[in-house]
Amino acid sequence: MRRLPPRSRKSPKSSKAVTKSYAQAVPEAMEAPGAAFAHGQGARKGWILAASTKELLAWLREQAHDHPGIAELSVMDSAPLACNDLKAMAAEARGAGKLVAVDVTGFGPEGCPAVRLGAHVSVMRITDGLCAVALSKDATRIVEGLEVWLDGHAATGERDLQLACRALAGEAARWHEASDAAQVLACYLRCHPRVAELRYPGLKQDESFSVAARTLQQGFGPRVDVRLEGSCEWTSIECSPTDPREQVLALEGRLRLAAPNAV
Repeated sequence: MRRLPPRSRKSPKSSKAVTKSYAQAVPEAMEAPGAAFAHGQGARKGWILAASTKELLAWLREQAHDHPGIAELSVMDSAPLACNDLKAMAAEARGAGKLVAVDVTGFGPEGCPAVRLGAHVSVMRITDGLCAVALSKDATRIVEGLEVWLDGHAATGERDLQLACRALAGEAARWHEASDAAQVLACYLRCHPRVAELRYPGLKQDESFSVAARTLQQGFGPRVDVRLEGSCEWTSIECSPTDPREQVLALEGRLRLAAPNAV
């Protein structure tokens, strides 16, 4: 019987603790959430928009139509999971004169500092009609009228801004804790007899570890991809910000009951 990872002597940070630490590190998080998001992205300026990420990206595509275009870059590739070299991709797109946009939804406000890595625009979904956006210093040179459009769609209602404050702090906590859980789960699965292949960018043995180490912050994300013995398919496991030991136990139970090609 495989031994579970030892329980840490220090209890994992609670969501409240991580939320508090984020608010302390970025005081604007509780008063100016747009500025807080910009801080996490390494950006000059940020907004909370009363618009969806789809609306913003659609407008950017329209504005960039007469230029070399827009490069919408992904932080992660899937099937199987791998971290993209966002800095190199952004540099290539910039060299071609393109506007570089990155959607960091799912990475929290600081899990991937896309603007610091070369994006002109980074955006994060808060709700279907609310999002956070951050700009690089030179973004307005690529898209004329960008700040005017953002100012015109900025959320001004107290309810929306409070919701954004809570969402930014909550997503920072979720990214941190779920990443910790995924790290534990990946270490457990790495030597599991039923696992043929494993992908998690937080493992030093992973092909994209070196790229992920210079691309991601506060963890390597909540997702682990596995391929079981006897299967050609990859399965994604999404970890939650709860006790990693409990998640390992639950997964081990599924592995014992699962068919050879399922988790």
